[in-house]
Amino acid sequence: MEVGVSRLFFMKLNGYLYCTLDKNPMSDYNLSVRCRIFILRRKRMKTEDYLMNIGRQEKQFDALYRNAGAFFGLPDCAMWILYFLSSSEQELSQQDLTEKMMFPKQTINSAVTGLTKKGLIELSMIPGTRNRKKITLTAIGKEFAEKTVVRMYKAECRAVEQMGFERMTTYMELYHDFFTCLQHEFQKDGLIDGTKE
Repeated sequence: MEVGVSRLFFMKLNGYLYCTLDKNPMSDYNLSVRCRIFILRRKRMKTEDYLMNIGRQEKQFDALYRNAGAFFGLPDCAMWILYFLSSSEQELSQQDLTEKMMFPKQTINSAVTGLTKKGLIELSMIPGTRNRKKITLTAIGKEFAEKTVVRMYKAECRAVEQMGFERMTTYMELYHDFFTCLQHEFQKDGLIDGTKE
């Protein structure tokens, strides 16, 4: 089955392996990343190999966004606050940001205070609530977001389009399945509260 799949999706061109699904088979991307994926698929990996590769990929993602934040002159939390405020179609409160970002509440509070002092965001009470405040970008904040996190969001969109919606759907489904399995094992071993998701 594995060999059949490799023959179906990979071919040789000028001595190199390339994926028949890609539009530009001789690009640096295909000659490096795709060929390494092919090699990994051809050999039977051990459990620790999968975990090592998953860990490396997660850290690569973290570093990618951290480097973008550093380029913008923003700490991680502040960058993500501006990201969600600029990309959300609904009004967001600090509670909403805590749920979306999964940062500690205190970290978000500190980042909100810092962005408020810089004049990038402002807080206002939500009618009908006791202490719930919505967070909105100021005019300066919107201008700053356009030069920073909006550019990042557009780059993400282009990356999704390059991957293709079918492959992205498969990626999301597999990512969700692995997370569900891992969460179950953590709960079963008592590492996390089984009532939380």
